[in-house]
Amino acid sequence: MSYNLAWLVAVIATGVLACLAYLALKRVKLLAYFVISVGSFWALWPWEFEDGFFAPLFAVFFYQTFLEVDQDPAGSTAFGMLGTFCIALVFLAILLLRKAASSKKKSP
Repeated sequence: MSYNLAWLVAVIATGVLACLAYLALKRVKLLAYFVISVGSFWALWPWEFEDGFFAPLFAVFFYQTFLEVDQDPAGSTAFGMLGTFCIALVFLAILLLRKAASSKKKSP
């Protein structure tokens, strides 16, 4: 029960933080969506850390990196960086497509 409650708290906290990030960055909506996407990825992606239990990726990353001496954080770190890089590529493509579309509208 506490395991499910912990995930429910993680989902609700991520939603609240996403709303706050959107409100803070609503003038630059693409940046707001990027921050929300990366934050949600790190906060909600389940990663197995011991005995078949899953925790959010950021929690496993910090636990393996700073708190556990004999754990190797290479797996969670590589996956997190790869996911962040892929999200950044998608948003870069969206930005470039928007720039191309806006410059196409301006030219006669």
